Amino acid sequence: MTPAPASHPVVAHHAAQDHAAMATASEHLNGLVAVARMLARQPATPEARAYVSAILTAAEAALCAIDHPATLDLHPVDAAVATSPRDLLDQIEASWNETAARAGIALIASCQAPPDVAMMIDRPCVTEILDRLVAEALGAMTGGVLEVLIAAQADSAGALSVEARITAAGPSGADPFAASLMGCQPLVAGLGGALASLELFGDGAAVKLELTARIAPPPMALESEGGDNAGLDQIHVLIVDDNATNRMVAVALCQMFGCTAETANDGVEAVEMATKGRFDLILMDIKMPRMDGQEATRVIRASDGPAAVIPIIALTANGDAHAAASYIACGMNAVVEKPIKPERLLAALEDALAPPEPAAEAGPRLAVG
Repeated sequence: MTPAPASHPVVAHHAAQDHAAMATASEHLNGLVAVARMLARQPATPEARAYVSAILTAAEAALCAIDHPATLDLHPVDAAVATSPRDLLDQIEASWNETAARAGIALIASCQAPPDVAMMIDRPCVTEILDRLVAEALGAMTGGVLEVLIAAQADSAGALSVEARITAAGPSGADPFAASLMGCQPLVAGLGGALASLELFGDGAAVKLELTARIAPPPMALESEGGDNAGLDQIHVLIVDDNATNRMVAVALCQMFGCTAETANDGVEAVEMATKGRFDLILMDIKMPRMDGQEATRVIRASDGPAAVIPIIALTANGDAHAAASYIACGMNAVVEKPIKPERLLAALEDALAPPEPAAEAGPRLAVG
């Protein structure tokens, strides 16, 4: 029997069903990744951190298998913060020294960088990569030495070449980096770096992470750029999402920034709450039952009263340029991709709530003074 062509109605119907199923799976996995990343930022024992790392590795590997690039969170470089190699090593030692000691493994943290150098990197992402590699190695080894070496050197263009090398010297049942090496690849790709195994003479295994980073500006410049969330403690946010996990993540992040929050399950509830309540900002999901985020935004913008001008930020797994333009066109102020990263959400909140630029006609008055 000749297979039905792709344009056949039955084939097209099944393709649409498959696409919808994949989109649903991606949404659930993104929620899982977001919750796991929140857990990774909480105080926990090294064993608990290892469990969270395993969850993240599995969820992100599943996202890769789905092959839906718009939903992959690859940690854009604009989340960079000033970090020294020594800071990273101190964090690794604090997290894993006790676990290594219990397993009879000597954990050595070595730094090959000028003492005053600081680099602009996505620290949570880099820490997550290093934690996964260290956690798997410690779990696979039955003794020996695990060395974590971070080196940084400025190149001729003024950028920093950063290399993190983790070497496991001691007995282990298999390659102690195999699973984490694969699971970390999407994170490394998002940083524009490279992660690979190294060949060693004799027993042991090693991996090398290579990144290029900007040299951090002097401390005074950093203080003038970054805020301390001043003003956000008075902000009341409406969070709109039909997914309970996404609502929980957004509420927790808003509370972390000092904001208070209420939630709505769809666009219909959002319109009712926005026009009757008093909110300073709305975080709006796009795909929702009854009324989607774009239609809800249009209705809010067409309403009377303060809700018509309230800042609205889109929360979406589809943040490509074409989709983002359509969100802005319907009246939204900004777009934050899911899974939500604290740094991106905080920047969007601060931008949306910043006082408006002075009017053009104010220029001459300023000049006169």
